[in-house]
Amino acid sequence: MFFSKKEVLDIEKYKKIYEKYYEKLLNKLDDPVYFQNIEFELLPPLFFIFKSTLQLAVKNKKIKDKDREKIIYSISHLIITKYLSNKKELDLFLQRVDLYVEVISGLPLRNESAFSKPVPKEDRNLQVDTWTILSDILINPKCADDYVNAEKALVGSTETVRYLKARLSVLGDFFDLVEEIYNA
Repeated sequence: MFFSKKEVLDIEKYKKIYEKYYEKLLNKLDDPVYFQNIEFELLPPLFFIFKSTLQLAVKNKKIKDKDREKIIYSISHLIITKYLSNKKELDLFLQRVDLYVEVISGLPLRNESAFSKPVPKEDRNLQVDTWTILSDILINPKCADDYVNAEKALVGSTETVRYLKARLSVLGDFFDLVEEIYNA
């Protein structure tokens, strides 16, 4: 009689993916003049991408929902213990994650890094929307508190070019991250 090996969920693999992309993106966006508070601001979008991609993996029957929950718990624990230092930061992190959920769920993108041109509907997806929200927050921190009503930031052409270059670089990483999570 043959016994099938029960697959064991390798949660450490997912934590390593999170840390790898956090460090990779932190290195790419390490410019305190243009990317203020980047150490914190990278945490929510990466977590949001993890949650969204794992939900898709459950929907497509690549993983079980109980495994998704274990992975999300593990990533949450990693963020809380390694990257956040107090309850205030945790509360802010949770507010930011909620902001990503709200915007992806239907709020229009501000897209402050592209002279406020809207992102065409056919170009919107998890990775583009997540980067756009992150760059909006980096360009105009006020929109983190009120994404819809915050005044537009006055961004010069030099800053816009810098954000657009970062967008091209980081977007590729966001696509790679989704693929790596989905296929882990």
